[in-house]
Parts: sequence; C-alpha cells; structure tokens
Amino acid sequence: MNILITGANGFIGRNLVEKFSKNGHNIYALSTNNNNLKKFSNVSFDSMQLEEISSLREKILSFEPDVVIHCAWAGANAYKDINNIEQFDNVKHGLDLLKILTEMESLYFVCIGTMAEYGVKHTESTEEDKENPSSLYGISKYTFNLYSKNLCEKHNFKWLWIRPSYVYGENDVKTRLIPNIISKCLENEDLVLNSCDSVVDYIYIEDFVNGIYKLIGSKGHGIFNVCSGQEYRIKDIINFVYNFCDTTSIISFDESLDRQNFPKYICGTNEKLIFQTGWTPQTTITQGLVRTIKYLKKEKTNGSR
Repeated sequence: MNILITGANGFIGRNLVEKFSKNGHNIYALSTNNNNLKKFSNVSFDSMQLEEISSLREKILSFEPDVVIHCAWAGANAYKDINNIEQFDNVKHGLDLLKILTEMESLYFVCIGTMAEYGVKHTESTEEDKENPSSLYGISKYTFNLYSKNLCEKHNFKWLWIRPSYVYGENDVKTRLIPNIISKCLENEDLVLNSCDSVVDYIYIEDFVNGIYKLIGSKGHGIFNVCSGQEYRIKDIINFVYNFCDTTSIISFDESLDRQNFPKYICGTNEKLIFQTGWTPQTTITQGLVRTIKYLKKEKTNGSR
C-alpha cells in the first residue's frame, strides 16, 4: 500500500513509519524534519509546517495514498499548551489536508485523537461514551473528529479514529513525564513534583503501533481506544524508575502543585480493539520502563563520549 503519514518524525509517527515500511509498504512522510527517518529506504519525505500542507497538493495526489495516517498536531506534548487557543489552528490545517484528499476517488483516513475527548471521568472510557472534553486540546480534537468523519462519509472514504492512552517508550519526547523523570534520575538531579496520585493507562509504543497496524489491516472503522487496559498510579511509575536507576536524586511530592481541574483518572477499555483484531499488548509496564531506561542510559553514555 501507499501510506501517507503526517507528523512522521514525531514519537508516534516515526514508529508508524518503521512498522509499515518494514512490512513492505511505500511511505510518503511529512514532518518538520526527517532526523529519525533517514534509515528507511522505502520512505520519501517532504519537510513542512502544518500551515504549509496546501503547497504539497500535487505531490500528495501524485503519490496516490491508499491510507493517510494524520498524526501531526501542534501543542500536543506540553501541559502548558492544552488550553492555548492555537489548538484550533490544528483543525484548520487538518481540514486543508482533507480538502486535498477529497479530490481522490477512494481513501482510508486514519487520525490520532485523544482520551481527552471523553473529558473528566471516574470510570474507564469506552467508545460508546458521550464525548465531553474540558480542555481546548480535547475540544479541538473532537471538533476535527466531527469534521473529518462528516467529510469522509460524504466522499465514501473509510474513517478510523484512534484514541490512545498515555504512550511511552524509547525515543519519546524528552519533556514528557517518563523520559523526563528517567533523565533527571540518571543525572542525579533533585525533583519536586505534584502529588502524582493520578491513575492512568500507559501503553508501550510497540504495542500501540501494533494495535494500529492490526486495525488498518482488518479494515477497522469508527472510533477505537488503543490502550493497555491496565491502571497505574503515576507515583508508582516514578518510584519504579527511581529504584531501577539507583539514583542519588531526591524526589519530593507536593500536593499544592496539583493542577486544578485536571483529571485524576484517565483510563480506557480495549475490548473493541481486541474483538476487531485479536490484538493484545505484549509488553508489561516493568518491561517497557526497563527498556526505556536502558535506552536513555545508553544515549546518555554515548553523548558523554
């Protein structure tokens, strides 16, 4: 298949590129740079900012993608950005992409959504739950969900909307919680965090990508949670990292630093995904964290030479 992937150099995007390219598919990768994509021989690449997508119209149409996986989304990796009004620029840029794609006769459109579309919950989120996003990040994702679904239906395109839990693993964005904690511990730096009492679903990147790969292979359509189906208290994750790194860092937890109106429970069910594909996660949280720690430790050692 010909597969177009936007945000292809990002954490999720680059792992999708690797998975599909290794399985013989032709990839057209769009991202701000291709630092992590140069090793793949069957990947063509164009540099772009999201607002420049319209300038690639001819190249996109000449590539004739069978599948488009839209990962690109500015302001998705930092808490400080989740209520930035610029989140809605992503909706416009996504519609610019869809405007190009509607010139095609057929397409399988896949987009990475977010659990934030469900809003504040105290029970596991299922695909049947009514959306009630509370952050501009969640609202803008859900807005694009509605737009993209409507356009795909009008043009008889297949539409697949992925809602991931917290994805982690090697080569993740350095500012995100797990790689940041690991890096601080490896550097023996002290840390003051909030209470870290939130309960979340973490899924290892390889399991996450395999879930998407199986969904596309089974022609899944509609909304799917891609999550481990497990619950983890963030403080327990941090303590595991601390103990495994054998660090001299001092980590303190301060409840007064807790984010106001931030969900304390972010977990989902994966029964729909399992029923559709037979997929199950293969990596335990311990295995995934150890692999991530060893990767960052090796990276740190190589960088200090």
